[in-house]
Amino acid sequence: MTKIIDTRRKFIKNLACTGLGFSTIPSSLLSLKSWASAAASTAADCQDYKALVCFYMFGGNDGFNTLIPKGDTEYLEYKKSRSNLSIPQDQIIALDPILNSSGRALGLHPKLTGVKDLFKNEKLSFISNVGTLIKSETSKIDYQNGLVPQSLFAHNEQIQQWQTGVTNSRGKYGWAGQIADLMMDCNTNEKISLNISLGGNNIMQSGSTTSSFASSSGGPLALRGIGYHGQDGIVGARTTAINSIFNHDYSDYFYNNYSQIFREGNAGTLELKNAIQQFETEGGLNTTFSNGDLGFSLSADLEYVAKVMANRENLGFKRQIFFVQVPAFDTHANLINLHSDRMNVVDHGLSEFYTALEELGLEDNVITFSMSDFGRTLTSNGTGSDHAWSSNAFVMGGKVKGKNIFGTYPSLELGNNAEVGRGTIIPEIASDRYLSELALWFGVAKSDLPLIFPNIREFYDISSSEPPLGFIEL
Repeated sequence: MTKIIDTRRKFIKNLACTGLGFSTIPSSLLSLKSWASAAASTAADCQDYKALVCFYMFGGNDGFNTLIPKGDTEYLEYKKSRSNLSIPQDQIIALDPILNSSGRALGLHPKLTGVKDLFKNEKLSFISNVGTLIKSETSKIDYQNGLVPQSLFAHNEQIQQWQTGVTNSRGKYGWAGQIADLMMDCNTNEKISLNISLGGNNIMQSGSTTSSFASSSGGPLALRGIGYHGQDGIVGARTTAINSIFNHDYSDYFYNNYSQIFREGNAGTLELKNAIQQFETEGGLNTTFSNGDLGFSLSADLEYVAKVMANRENLGFKRQIFFVQVPAFDTHANLINLHSDRMNVVDHGLSEFYTALEELGLEDNVITFSMSDFGRTLTSNGTGSDHAWSSNAFVMGGKVKGKNIFGTYPSLELGNNAEVGRGTIIPEIASDRYLSELALWFGVAKSDLPLIFPNIREFYDISSSEPPLGFIEL
């Protein structure tokens, strides 16, 4: 069996090098559940339904204009460091957290009114001062000696590290993909992957034996110009011809595998599409989602995610990981206006999605969380900021210990012990600790965490009875 799996895996990876290529079929047709199970110690109880929803803020979210100092003393410190990038103190939405180890009075960006309500109602918390690390308690001297993640301020490398869970080398597989490798048997659906992406191809959902199923807010990506068998006209004739080609039993192993990928992918696409259409015919969701006005909409993507979740039982899903994205956080210029627009998108998306989860009775079954390349420099480059390091992340769900700030919100004073230049802050919390707690809630065994996050022992004792951070009711 191993030889067959390896051969098929090589076939898929090498397909783009052939004359057929990936361009002849949509990505969803290649995003299938693996042919075989992964061998590991994780044996999750899959009787309940659990889903992780990652919304990735591409470009590097300005985390310190998301969760902001509000008290007089800390605001003056923030104002001095941020100069023309600072939010007026009277516009910052005050928070009253249960847990806030820094003791600093904090608030939210003025566009995050819905997030404020979720926080107040104990449905949402923040992971403060988080970023990629290779060493716990990293110091300025460590930074100067190069004991930091590879290519620390490069978009492509930091995206790779956040999505693979590997910070001291280039990871081959994504952490969600490896979770799917371990837990793929939880789902009975053989056509649609445990991992579903509404944000295009991503390494986060790529495993050694699994990959993601590509979709969009308009539905799963499918071939254009074909319909169903027996349809009249040119579309029907084209469909019959295509089906004939891919249903043929070829003597060539390559041709047969290509045909199998096409058939199974097309079957998964149609199954998901039909399930969503039936759900909408029967009434769909009562929750109203925003259309968005920026050329992209987190709300639209999360609305589709909710529709897929609504069909979890008849589609055979017990575990799912979704990937959605909000682009254009690389605010080197016009930061105040651009970041405000994106905070508005995030606010509507999270608020509306949580309402839909409550409608479906899934608020305790889903955790929604954020990732981003890195934070932004506190100092201004004119009208924007540049690539930095530490930032703040959102976590939302009924099982999240809400109304808390996990981690110590840092001093934003330039020249402090954790600041390495231009307002770049060394993170306190490693991304490994943050993401590993999500993995544990999802059902991954502690003993399997090093398989997914190879450096986790640097930040967390996997033999401990305590969770990595404690922001989820495990």
